Amino acid sequence: MTSSAERDVASLMPYVPRLLGRWVSSSDDDRHMRVNGTVAFVDISGFTRLTERLARKGKVGAEEMSDILSATFAGLLDEVRDDGADLIKWGGDAVLLLFQGDDHAHRAARASHRMRAKLKVIGRLPTTSGTVVLRMSVGVHSGDFDFFLVGDPDVHRELLISGPGASITAETEAAAAAGQIGLSPTTAALLEPRLLGPVLLDGRLLRSAPPRLLVAQDDEEPPSQIDPLGVLPPPIRAHLLSGATDPEHRLISVAFVQFSGTDDLLVSAGPGALADALDEVVRNVQHACADHEVTFFETDINRDGGKIMLTAGAPRSADHDEERMLRVARQVLDRAGVLPLRIGINRGHVFAGDFGPSFRRTFSVKGDAINLAARVMGKAVPGQALATTEVVAHSQTLFHTTELPPFMVKGKSKPVRAVALGEVVGARHEDRAALPLVGRADETAVIDQALADVRSGRGRILDIVGEAGIGKSRLVAEALTGVDDITVVTGPCEQYESSTAYFPFRRLLRDVLGLAADLEPEGVAALVSDRVVAEAPDLVPFLPLIGIAMDVDMEPTREVEEIEEEFRKVRLEDVIAELLGALLDAPTVLLVEDVHAIDESSSDLLQRLSAEARDRPWLIMVTRREDEHGFVPAEDSHVIPLRPGPLAPDAALQLVQDALEDHPVPAHAVVDLARRGGGNPMFLEALVRAVGRSGSAAGLPESVEALLTSQIDRLHPADRSALRYAAVLGMMVDETALDRLLEEQDVRVPAGAMGRLGDFLVRDERGGIRFRSGLLRDVAYEGLPFRRRQVLHDHVSRAIERSSATPESQCEVLSLHFFHAGRHDKSYIYSLLAGERAVAKYAHGEAIEFYARAAQSCTQTDAEPRALARVYEKLADSRWLVGLSREAGDAYALARRNLRGDPVAIAGIIEKEARIDQRRRNHPVAMRRISRGLHGLEGMTGADVDIARSQLARRYADSRFRQGRLDDAFHWAQLAARYAEESVDKTTLAAAYEVLNHVYAGSGREEPYPYGRLALQAYTELGDLRHQGWCLNNLAAQDVTAGRWDESLASFRNAADLFRRIGDTAAEGNALYNQAEILVRQCRYAEARALLPDVLRIARAVEDEELVALAQREQARAIAGSGGLDEAVALLSEARARFDTLGESDEVVTTDLVLAELLQDAGQSRQASDVLVLIDDEHRSATHQRLVGRDHVLDGRADAARSAFTTGLELAERDGDLLEQALVLAELAALAGSSGAGEDPAGRRAQETLASLGVARPG
Repeated sequence: MTSSAERDVASLMPYVPRLLGRWVSSSDDDRHMRVNGTVAFVDISGFTRLTERLARKGKVGAEEMSDILSATFAGLLDEVRDDGADLIKWGGDAVLLLFQGDDHAHRAARASHRMRAKLKVIGRLPTTSGTVVLRMSVGVHSGDFDFFLVGDPDVHRELLISGPGASITAETEAAAAAGQIGLSPTTAALLEPRLLGPVLLDGRLLRSAPPRLLVAQDDEEPPSQIDPLGVLPPPIRAHLLSGATDPEHRLISVAFVQFSGTDDLLVSAGPGALADALDEVVRNVQHACADHEVTFFETDINRDGGKIMLTAGAPRSADHDEERMLRVARQVLDRAGVLPLRIGINRGHVFAGDFGPSFRRTFSVKGDAINLAARVMGKAVPGQALATTEVVAHSQTLFHTTELPPFMVKGKSKPVRAVALGEVVGARHEDRAALPLVGRADETAVIDQALADVRSGRGRILDIVGEAGIGKSRLVAEALTGVDDITVVTGPCEQYESSTAYFPFRRLLRDVLGLAADLEPEGVAALVSDRVVAEAPDLVPFLPLIGIAMDVDMEPTREVEEIEEEFRKVRLEDVIAELLGALLDAPTVLLVEDVHAIDESSSDLLQRLSAEARDRPWLIMVTRREDEHGFVPAEDSHVIPLRPGPLAPDAALQLVQDALEDHPVPAHAVVDLARRGGGNPMFLEALVRAVGRSGSAAGLPESVEALLTSQIDRLHPADRSALRYAAVLGMMVDETALDRLLEEQDVRVPAGAMGRLGDFLVRDERGGIRFRSGLLRDVAYEGLPFRRRQVLHDHVSRAIERSSATPESQCEVLSLHFFHAGRHDKSYIYSLLAGERAVAKYAHGEAIEFYARAAQSCTQTDAEPRALARVYEKLADSRWLVGLSREAGDAYALARRNLRGDPVAIAGIIEKEARIDQRRRNHPVAMRRISRGLHGLEGMTGADVDIARSQLARRYADSRFRQGRLDDAFHWAQLAARYAEESVDKTTLAAAYEVLNHVYAGSGREEPYPYGRLALQAYTELGDLRHQGWCLNNLAAQDVTAGRWDESLASFRNAADLFRRIGDTAAEGNALYNQAEILVRQCRYAEARALLPDVLRIARAVEDEELVALAQREQARAIAGSGGLDEAVALLSEARARFDTLGESDEVVTTDLVLAELLQDAGQSRQASDVLVLIDDEHRSATHQRLVGRDHVLDGRADAARSAFTTGLELAERDGDLLEQALVLAELAALAGSSGAGEDPAGRRAQETLASLGVARPG
């Protein structure tokens, strides 16, 4: 044996029981060994409840549980080493110990007692979910135990313990309560009576510890009879030998396969028969796992049988882990033999890594997902596989399933939903509507040219290559949509059929021959024969070869039988090429997707057809991944390579916006999503599906996590560590910092790492290194254990702080690193500074992240409540500005609670909370809140008190104004101004003047002073962009009333720009709406339609339902003006329903009037009349009277029309509505003209007014 092999053996010895080194078969069958001794089954109780509690904490909970278990077992096993314990099986929170030799029962009992005593010392554990007390139950049995070493030697041989001895041990442990050590009758008989306690089943409980006996520790292993390389499952073995030492967080699918009936078989037929049956089970599972790249993980004891645990995703992932596991389960059941099987399957995040003390280790996965899989298995009956609905929902393969009624299991507070798994029935097809194709104009042009070439009879091979999710299939589908003059036939490749000869050609040839997919093989054979006879008679003797490619039996022929075996495959390729040449003489696309998963025979056949395509009117289109095996076209002039890359930033942003549709997401979050996806369409869509209301995908989209994890798993462990450590540094990677980090953590990365990491890291144009996408970085980072992250972030933060003369300039990155290092004092300081810097740049989306970090850190320090309140207020301010009203309210409430005893500061928070109530149109709540704030200020004096009173009074005036209570609004606005003047505070005075201007303008009363202009001047002097924007917005609205529409548009645009600069998304939405409303009235519909989608997106994001309805109404007008009446009517219906829900009766009537006008303009006068008749006199307006007049005109009632128009004109003049005046005058002029009255001055006046307003034509 070489030194390298010796090192491998030595490194694996702690992972196998010592029993294997002493394996001596008990008969001629070397698979069986009977051992006389004592077995102790030790189960730690308390972990099920702890697992459930820690599961609520996600990944960090799984890591904490694994650490607790590992430390607990290390302490227990170290305690019993000198009793000669041999750990045979690990089983989650249990172990199986074997004691052999003299006094084995005595030593097993003593070891069990000592472990229980040790657990009383180490088993009271403080956790992040509270203190947990662990206890243990033990079952001990003495006698003969049957061990089996079975399975395919080319895979690995698995050690099983089975038979009556194992069953008695399991039954005894099950009967023992927490804290008890149960002894079987045979064990009890071997101990001194004074050591025994009460009866348990047919045995006893252990009362006292047997005295210590001198037993030599078995530290020196005997010569191994079995190489440990051959008794560990290959994926586990490969992982252990790879040198990968860091544990990882992983998303896996897990299954338990339970076999039973071993006891009776052993007794009735002997160990040879049981060895055969166990070997059959293990080989069945091994081969199914090998077929689908699933890990045969470990086996465990069970009464009258045993359990096999399988994992997909640990120690490595092959992507589509759920699908792989389900296929394995189905295959195992379909090939079950003598012993009955049942299976339970689940998925979830786990913590995976080495586990146990140095002298006895295992590779382990820990997490709530494991426990639930075992519980689900317990609900299955023999011959049945049960899977949680989560697993089935993530599988691309569809199975026949039968849903079970929800059931409760131990350790779960909610019912579990599961299905019984049946046979494969097909593949899942996404039913989501396809998004518009963006950013692929160049690629589409290439495909269009290839199609044009084929139409001209020039054959082409189009080789479309790109990473997973880049949009290859979407590009092909879009290019072929609407192509009616070219036949398209498809031959899909499937990952799980990559070893099935000619699999894609089964479908392709059926398509070519026009055969139904569900046609029976006999029917296929007959129809194929008929077509070949008719269209390719020379190929009739070779029908059996065609049958091979189509998986259909054909009658043998002499010509085929005479072909020697070595030439038969080539002849088959020639025959298929000739057949397709005969059948496809018109332009045809042969589409074969995912050819990286093609079988070898099909690949060769496709190469043959590719050579043929040059002289045929064929376009062979293939899609594949760059780094995979499979089909690669030979280089030739008629091969067109197409490499779709990541979407450009603007296209990625457009895709995200299209995917979000009506989902309320703040603007800054949309940009972040687009950036995080790195231009990969699949990643971007997955992020959008996972996004929360705030716009951040709180976790990783699991479909993307699994795919990228499988790619990271292909790396050498050292490279994988380098990638994960690089992720700690962020999207941009400082090479020097990474080198120092790897050196400090003693990670030795072979030279040339950047070349090997090229799929993950790239150099930018300045030579710096960055991750290809934010998701790649996130997946690499999320695999790190939390304790490792803490160490790495601490190293990076200290290094940055030491190396910088002004660490404050690095506050953004120091905020992140100190926070994740758990250095809360530093994190608080740098996060607060970073938040303030972000606000200064109007980057409120970034500020939210920093202030949230500062708040969380502050709670972990001894900072004063006032300091915490300050952080919460800043966090709330930024949330408010980006439109997160609900989240802002939560933060303001937390700020207020930390300001007890400070009425002035509390009043400032209350004013901001009332602002949120007003945005939600909840004015009664706002006014009650303001009243409480004013009450708290009673009896107080001083400038700060006057400022607070002015702010509250101003907010109260605003609510009263919006309620239509104008006199009250004037009173409170004047009160606000008085308090502001007394405070001598310019900002407060400007705000008071602003509300006064608003109330005067809205009521139609003349201002004694130009309050709006005074406020704007003050805000300009103060450099307050936000309030400058609001003043511009209000002054623009007054310009609208005055008929200065072009000036108002300019002011609204300036206001929107200011709001956008400072990040006030909600205000920006209002300013954009105001622009759109004017543009609609000016009949500039295209310009309005360009603005309104942004208004709707913002309004939904900030939860402003009234603005949503207003925008929908204007959108309806603009769409109808462009000829889309049906769509406009639908939008008006939605808007009306919203107004109705909000209790805005006036807006409901206005919406009805808009509908009536659109119907009249479309010539649907009867439907318009039906709408108008429902509007009562209480809501009579100029618009109503004008539309009623038009209705009378259409009915030929001129006098009634003139009366209605006259009344409408009076109302329009009373309200100062210049547009409505002009429209009514135009109607009166038209009525006069129709009566032959000649030119009417009303017409000239209408035209002049419309021209002054910039209206292109009457609405």
